[in-house]
Amino acid sequence: QTWRPFPDSWMPKRMAGGRQNAAQVTEESDPRVGEFVHPSRGVFPTYLFENARNTRLYFDERAGQWARMPLAWERNVPEVKAALSELDTLFPAWGNVQEQLLSLRECNYDLQDTIAFAELNWDFKNPGKAKKGKGKDAAGDKAPLSAAAAERIDQLERQ
Repeated sequence: QTWRPFPDSWMPKRMAGGRQNAAQVTEESDPRVGEFVHPSRGVFPTYLFENARNTRLYFDERAGQWARMPLAWERNVPEVKAALSELDTLFPAWGNVQEQLLSLRECNYDLQDTIAFAELNWDFKNPGKAKKGKGKDAAGDKAPLSAAAAERIDQLERQ
């Protein structure tokens, strides 16, 4: 796949003309416009896009309202389990189920987008060149349970 610049028609009217005019839009006029300075690749203009995203909720009868489903529950939803199983098959070194599930959420539960997101952010195919954070929890300890181990624990807890 070849990277191409955004067509001008995709740019907000203030930014029409692409990169040349992007510098003219300042943070004062639109706080969503910014820049990222990469240490070796230089300066990149950025734009904070608003994205619609699906959110899995459950109805909490005690509170009488919808609430965000905890990750520990969500990983047991059949279609989520299937996606986690697929990720576990594709990336066996990616042992962090919470990270996998958060990635699915970030990608709006689209498995193909999640796979691309994982390949962009973690280098599971080249373990010697692993990116920071791969398979580690926040404390830097061993990775949390695999999807299969988490499922087995859930089965034992239900007995």
